[in-house]
Amino acid sequence: MPLYLKKGSEKVASESGFSSLQELIRVILTQICQNKLSFHFSSADEFVTLSSTAKKRYRKLQQDYRQGKNFSSAESVDDFLKKLNEN
Repeated sequence: MPLYLKKGSEKVASESGFSSLQELIRVILTQICQNKLSFHFSSADEFVTLSSTAKKRYRKLQQDYRQGKNFSSAESVDDFLKKLNEN
């Protein structure tokens, strides 16, 4: 395998939350063996481009989350449902 292909794949695997390229490959092969994986190849330009208003909104949400504003957590499902029903 060309080194650029391996390094690029390792980077994408890491950015996608996998601990290694090997873990990503294992997950994919497991899904294939269980007939649970479908394939769809797309180019990066098929992604949705957000409007400037939407970008501002999501930046504000991210900022609030990092600062602990307008977000809450729950200790359990029951706690979550209780907090959800309070509002």
